[in-house]
Amino acid sequence: MVRTTVYLTDRDLLAKMNAVHVEFFGPPLPARATVAGGLVLPSLRFEIDAVAAVSRR
Repeated sequence: MVRTTVYLTDRDLLAKMNAVHVEFFGPPLPARATVAGGLVLPSLRFEIDAVAAVSRR
């Protein structure tokens, strides 16, 4: 994973998202941007956009 952008509906979710992000990706962590605001579907609490790189060896 190279980069993630996390969209949160509530800034109070940031600490929980940080913990999950570290647990899921582990070191080295990908670059990340976090945006707080409304999402397209009101039932969602977060959304993640990710960019990954694949080695062609």
